[in-house]
Amino acid sequence: MNRKSIFPAIILALLVSTNAASSQEQTHSLSKDQIKTGTVTKSSPTVNLKDVGKQVAPGVIEVNPESISGKQLIIPNSTDSLVICIGKRLPDGTCKGIFIGSGPASS
Repeated sequence: MNRKSIFPAIILALLVSTNAASSQEQTHSLSKDQIKTGTVTKSSPTVNLKDVGKQVAPGVIEVNPESISGKQLIIPNSTDSLVICIGKRLPDGTCKGIFIGSGPASS
């Protein structure tokens, strides 16, 4: 190959790699159903787990992320094992969202 034929090949390779990189960035952007986080400080309003949580199985609480967005979540002290899914608990017992647990994940 001579220099004149290498130059267009290099330009083409750069364009292809740039296009691939930008399509990957779009893939990794936040989707609508992902949990959005807010800034929470000591002066942010508080919400109690008992008020926003829904028991979906014994010892398993599901919390809608929108109900705690930008708020401090107060989790009462308990001696029982407690599993909290901030998001949606799926039928197989997994949590689509944020999992907080002090006990077993399955019920």
